[in-house]
Amino acid sequence: GTVGFGMSGLLAMKLACHRKRLRAAVVFYGKPASPLSTLKDLYCPLLYHRAGADVSVSQEEIEQVRQAATEYGKRLTIQTYDGAPHAFCNETRPDFYRQEAARNAWESTVEFLNDCFKDTK
Repeated sequence: GTVGFGMSGLLAMKLACHRKRLRAAVVFYGKPASPLSTLKDLYCPLLYHRAGADVSVSQEEIEQVRQAATEYGKRLTIQTYDGAPHAFCNETRPDFYRQEAARNAWESTVEFLNDCFKDTK
């Protein structure tokens, strides 16, 4: 599995579209992979945590990702944290950190990863 925050979120999404053996990918407020046709090669479930107040990723971009995933029959979950800015999980940046959103995002990440790996031993 792979987990990425910000720019590494974009890289996690790209990896999930290139690595056949990957079982799960989690993106925290990363720019969506471009072009969107890249998602046709998404090999694993993807959880995307969207910062609702992030000006670097528009609602339109998120909808385009959602539509592309639907079109290609890919498993994509998008969770939006209303009012949360980019980097809302970064506790070293007090102007951006949102404790409740970060906790909720992390809990759903753990649940998602557990689900994706539950049959591996």
